[in-house]
Amino acid sequence: MSTMLAVLVYGAAGAVPFWLLYRYGSRRWYWHALALALAAAVGLAPPLPGWQGPNIDLVIGFVFLSLAVWGIGGLVALLSPHRGHHKPA
Repeated sequence: MSTMLAVLVYGAAGAVPFWLLYRYGSRRWYWHALALALAAAVGLAPPLPGWQGPNIDLVIGFVFLSLAVWGIGGLVALLSPHRGHHKPA
């Protein structure tokens, strides 16, 4: 697996949730808490038999990081004092 591919995948896994939060804003707090719980479940679950290798690691890492960033970012945005002042069109 190329290191550049890993950088692109993990960069997208961090950027996509931030863009979604910017574009659509935060949802209810429990959706973000559920995303964090799912991220923990995906990250802590042992790999299934036959599901090993660098490509599977990239997919699991992408899902974990995307859910974690969206969950944390949404909860932080909900707690922000500037919430609701400006929503992009």
